[in-house]
Amino acid sequence: MDAVAASKEFALDPVERRYCQICLLPLLARDARRMFALLVAIFALPWVAIVAVTVVVSVTIPSARYTGVIFGLYFGLAVFFVGGFFWTNFLDRFTSGLSEGAGVLWVVLGIIGALGFVVVSATQLASPTVMVPGIERVSPAVAVPVILFAAYFYVVMLRAAFGVLSAKDEERRLMRETMPAATGRRRALIRVWGLPPNYVHARRSRWQYAGLVTLALVNSAAFGLATMMILILGGVYPFGQVAVLTVAALFFVFIALGAITRRIVERKASIALVDLQSNDKRAPILFLRAFVDDQVPLAAPRTPLYMKLIQLGQMRANLDRVLLDEGTPYGPVVALGKPGDTFPPYGAARGYFSLEHWQGAVADLAREAAAVVICVDDTEGIWWEIEHLVANRHLAKTLILLHPKRTAQPENAPLLGELGRRLHLPAPARESLTAAAPTKRRAPRVIGFHIDQRGTVQILRASRTSSFAYLLALRHFLRDRFGLEPVQEPPLRAAA
Repeated sequence: MDAVAASKEFALDPVERRYCQICLLPLLARDARRMFALLVAIFALPWVAIVAVTVVVSVTIPSARYTGVIFGLYFGLAVFFVGGFFWTNFLDRFTSGLSEGAGVLWVVLGIIGALGFVVVSATQLASPTVMVPGIERVSPAVAVPVILFAAYFYVVMLRAAFGVLSAKDEERRLMRETMPAATGRRRALIRVWGLPPNYVHARRSRWQYAGLVTLALVNSAAFGLATMMILILGGVYPFGQVAVLTVAALFFVFIALGAITRRIVERKASIALVDLQSNDKRAPILFLRAFVDDQVPLAAPRTPLYMKLIQLGQMRANLDRVLLDEGTPYGPVVALGKPGDTFPPYGAARGYFSLEHWQGAVADLAREAAAVVICVDDTEGIWWEIEHLVANRHLAKTLILLHPKRTAQPENAPLLGELGRRLHLPAPARESLTAAAPTKRRAPRVIGFHIDQRGTVQILRASRTSSFAYLLALRHFLRDRFGLEPVQEPPLRAAA
């Protein structure tokens, strides 16, 4: 491996801490846009009906006084929702860049919101009144916790905004989300409504396709509404105790609806390798891992309480899901299926092969792949795949990730030493790998490495094996290989 010139360590911890700090803002912007998109969709058809009825009544019954008033009120609501969508659409697009300007905007929004909240809360606590006559006012036992939670939210929001403002360019590059490779309607459905990145290839019939899109829209709307319920909770207590309890109950209803629909969507979006390859002609991203731990579970990141509440109904993160989201903009994510699967799990598109043919399938896919991601565990199959990648000169396009259970001391150093030997790395690179292994229990550990375009071994270290750490490791590799721009998909067949 003469191409390897040197080694370099990259600490993921500072970027992960920053990412945990600022992840609230993209979530708020995205969910606010989905919320207004839902309201616009709900009001669109009735608005046409109201306009038609108003015109008919005004022409046939000139003395009808209130048709114009009703029309004006409804028209005002429609303008408010449409304006809200365009504002949140701008906010989402502006925030997604994580630029200094986005940080300044969120600092201003946070200060304005916090000041308004302080004034309303102080006035309400000093002179408790109920804004709706006849409704029982909120007791201090309910009002104080709600006010404290809302105050906590504004503190987290401002901290996140200042985090974006003070982030370094390298941090912004890794924290910025990759745009979908799709264009037009498909891109809007993926980005605005949160459909799975491979949804368009899951078409088995028109009805199944329509059902998948409908369920995905319901799922996205449910989590968007749940987010709104938390925001509303901080300002609803002047409307009475019933309003507070209703908003809190609706939050859990929407979270439950989101959890149920997400599971159905992911089951319907799980597709076979042959179906994906027949539609997406880009060079694939190959995911290799041991079948004994098919999807590689990852620890939850240390996000704020607000984020944990929103994620109540979501499945635990695993490497398969993270790679699907990050890899799909650059190519279809594919893998070999675990023998005995009754149904392909959500993630990389699976191909199923017999014991006699799986090595040939790996060889074919690795040769065609634009990139390879291999999660290393101590199994015979993984070592064969490692040796195959080296023998066929695929290492330059490969990201080697260590299974989370193999990253801690004392297992990290021996596994890295064995990897260095089987990869035929030069002695200095092997020594750098083993030297980067943790010597203490809580010390940063090596979670992966790859050879960049300059021939340098990039050693990726993190203190925790969280989904954010592995996400950032994937971005570090994919963006070194492909850049920030997605690899555009060719036009789909007419049937898709």
